[in-house]
Amino acid sequence: MDVRISDLLFAACPGDLPNPSEPDAGRLRALVMKKIKSPGRRARRTGRTVLLAAALAALLGVSALAAVSGGLDWLRERISSGFVDEVEPVERSVTDEGIELSIIAAQRFGDQALYYVSLRDTSGLGRVQPDIMWQPISAGSSTISELVYFDETGGRAIFEVRAAGIERADGPMPLAMSSLRYDMREVGRTPAELDLSGLPELTGSETGALMREPNAEPLCEIPGSAGAYITAAAYCEGELVLRYDETPGDGYVRELRPVLVTAEGERLSTDRGSAVWSDIYRYTRRNIPVNREELTGAKLYFEGVVYSELYGEWEIQADFGGSAQILERELDIAFDGLVLEDASVTVSPMGVCLSVSRAGSGDIDLGRLPVSLTTESGELDLTTRGSFYYGGDCARACWPVETPLDVGEVSSLRLGSTELQF
Repeated sequence: MDVRISDLLFAACPGDLPNPSEPDAGRLRALVMKKIKSPGRRARRTGRTVLLAAALAALLGVSALAAVSGGLDWLRERISSGFVDEVEPVERSVTDEGIELSIIAAQRFGDQALYYVSLRDTSGLGRVQPDIMWQPISAGSSTISELVYFDETGGRAIFEVRAAGIERADGPMPLAMSSLRYDMREVGRTPAELDLSGLPELTGSETGALMREPNAEPLCEIPGSAGAYITAAAYCEGELVLRYDETPGDGYVRELRPVLVTAEGERLSTDRGSAVWSDIYRYTRRNIPVNREELTGAKLYFEGVVYSELYGEWEIQADFGGSAQILERELDIAFDGLVLEDASVTVSPMGVCLSVSRAGSGDIDLGRLPVSLTTESGELDLTTRGSFYYGGDCARACWPVETPLDVGEVSSLRLGSTELQF
């Protein structure tokens, strides 16, 4: 019998809504069984469905994500990515700081993996938007995420996450997130309230001491920066020298760059600088080449963006199988008169992935390595689509495909001037 979860939820609450955190298991079970045996079908009400999802999930042993959204089948109806047919259901969730991280579905392809991940603001604060920034962390691998679906009403964003270089150990694989950046806003429309023409002219040693002063008092706030301050400014040997400070752990990530606009409208930007970060203080020094007389009538702006940043503990240990649709080989690769020794290559529905020790990579630039596949449908050139990662003693390159690759149709792979037959 085809019974919809949402129908069961509505049947479980024909009257007043119970507290979802304290479900009446006996009542729910009886009403659910009554609905299963009933030949009729009651109209669905989405609001009740959402409120009761947690209660029914706790009772029946299914995830709240699956109960509300329908899991993988629900996802297939809403995104156009052909890779969604290459994964299997996982439907595991973890919530911290009001942000729910969920793995809807995933699949392993040798040393690569593909996830469909949902981020949802369960507090209704609007912190999940299409421009959020987050870094998925998978089993010691490099990851790339792409937004594939956004629901403004539900405050949910769904990402396709590709992981390369995953650990081969059997058992659950972790997927984690350490922070979420949201609420991006631009700065730069208002000049800083700093008298540039009245700045002291100092020697190099005096300027260095000023820039390193640990207890520097703010001169002015950087407009729109959510709490970053200019704490030192001077003219030294043909340069405007600035120091601006931020408070570590204040919940913001700032990408700021000073721009000086002269009275004649000329834009002058930084030539050099440095940054010092610690748990106690964080400050940045920037130098802008400018003639002293040009400071009269000039205005100092800071361009860039500011994100709110939320830290929490989000990690899911997920069990999902490995696909048999992979081709794996170890070989030496020749290119430009050089040899890349003992490289490991994987061909999967996701594309081509290569890994080699950094010592073994020699002088070959992986970004210039020609890569192509020969399939029953013809030649597929992947050269310009690569992503590259260097971590520890490993160098890794991946060349993804735009639509799932039928590995059974692949007859050969060319890497540089080396051709591998399958």
